[in-house]
Amino acid sequence: MSDNFSILSDTERAVLETITMRMHTDEALAYLKDCGITMVKPSYYRHKKKVESLKWERPMHAGNLFTYQHLQRMDILELVEQLMWKHYQEEPSPSRKVGILQAIVSMQPYLSGYYDATRYVIARRLRTDAVVKPQIGYLEQEKFNSKLKEKREQDLSRDQKLTNEEFDEQERKEIRAMDPLGGHFDA
Repeated sequence: MSDNFSILSDTERAVLETITMRMHTDEALAYLKDCGITMVKPSYYRHKKKVESLKWERPMHAGNLFTYQHLQRMDILELVEQLMWKHYQEEPSPSRKVGILQAIVSMQPYLSGYYDATRYVIARRLRTDAVVKPQIGYLEQEKFNSKLKEKREQDLSRDQKLTNEEFDEQERKEIRAMDPLGGHFDA
């Protein structure tokens, strides 16, 4: 996650690193000091407690930032690819051109994975987000509302058929089918 969008302060992020590395308090304080953060034990415990209290808010915050970060990463990869092609055109050495082409080919699965993940997210959101109603007359509006209501009831009845365990298993299968590094996506 980008530091600009983190729910944690720099100090809290460093404390989180000590928790992640499972350091004892003295090790953690030494690590923090190496990071330029001087802290005493009571302060460390206070920061640690705050970080632990945010364990449910952090994933929600990350989820809210997903679209922005996803697009930002896609833009970066596309820019890198564009710059590689530019350098390929400018490079006089055939052996270096081959190296640039290999780099371009090696980044294709990453781009493909992001495109596939985008398609997956859009499909998911279309199933769950509210539909924007078009500007239509009263009679057409009533027909639209009744069809929308039927669609929602069908979706609700389908979703109610799944138990939590089945839904979790279905979600796990969908997530496993996404392979952003390999560029494969099975819907």
